[in-house]
Amino acid sequence: MDTYQSTIQFRIVASDPDAGSVWPGRALIPVETWLCLGQKLGLSARELQIVQHVFDDQKLENIAVELRISSHTVSTYLQRLYLKLHVTSRPQLILLVMAEYLNLLGSLSRV
Repeated sequence: MDTYQSTIQFRIVASDPDAGSVWPGRALIPVETWLCLGQKLGLSARELQIVQHVFDDQKLENIAVELRISSHTVSTYLQRLYLKLHVTSRPQLILLVMAEYLNLLGSLSRV
């Protein structure tokens, strides 16, 4: 088991359309694929967690509470992620990760 698998905790929220609950955005991408995406994008385990929470459309404060870090630290991580991945906003971050995901799926289908 590598560092990603041992340090990242994934939460899967059950979805029941009748109950009004929703899947978190990160559930669109399988857990194993998140690990590949993180490695492909050069993300640390914590950076990948932040990206997953962005996929869940969580606010800064909610991310901080869930990850047990300060809002300021989350903000710093986001700013550094934007610089690292050459994006300027959450929507651009999501689009970049989805594009990488689709590239990964495409490369797997050609094998």
